Amino acid sequence: MDELAPMHVAEVACLQLARHWHDYGIEVTFAAPELILEAVQKNEEFKQYGVRQLGNYIQMKTGNAIAQARSQGATKVRLLLGPGGRFQVVPGSSVDKAEV
Repeated sequence: MDELAPMHVAEVACLQLARHWHDYGIEVTFAAPELILEAVQKNEEFKQYGVRQLGNYIQMKTGNAIAQARSQGATKVRLLLGPGGRFQVVPGSSVDKAEV
């Protein structure tokens, strides 16, 4: 089986993130680069399991942030890296579209 190049792993991570959050009715207008970089790096550990494991990793890393967004009633968010390396959400706006 062919291995994905790191850039393609990053693209898959972004798509997995967007799809997962969309399932909760939330659009991510910006994701912290640290999340994507970490997903690319972690993919080395579980690449033999395919992109599903990458999706599981993204879901695990952002689960608390989804709960935070839902409790705020947000439908559009920026996913940022907060204190202690935890991801946090900031309500997004149409201005954020340029940052995607």
